[in-house]
Amino acid sequence: MTGRMGFEVFSILKAKSQKKQVEIFIRCIRPFFQKQLISLLSKSSLMMYHIGIPPAQFNLLRDVSENGMIGIMLSRVEKMACDFPISENYFAWQAFGRKYDTLKTAGHPRLS
Repeated sequence: MTGRMGFEVFSILKAKSQKKQVEIFIRCIRPFFQKQLISLLSKSSLMMYHIGIPPAQFNLLRDVSENGMIGIMLSRVEKMACDFPISENYFAWQAFGRKYDTLKTAGHPRLS
């Protein structure tokens, strides 16, 4: 069963290696950001406000990026998905799974 985006976004959480994380990102997540609707929505300060980017920050980010907000979002998601082992990356667990890794403790934030 696939998600609303055409793939199961949490599939990256099952990756056994960073190489596999990159493969899943390239195959599943990057194409989502290349969809015309997503590109159009990323140009709206109102839509970006709804995901936590205030208008002033939106304007600044949009103006400093060659590829606009879609480029910034893609690069940030790529960094989160590919640059760190998924087992240690609780930011990725929150973003892709909307939860922490409850079976292993490596993906939990440290409170010490």
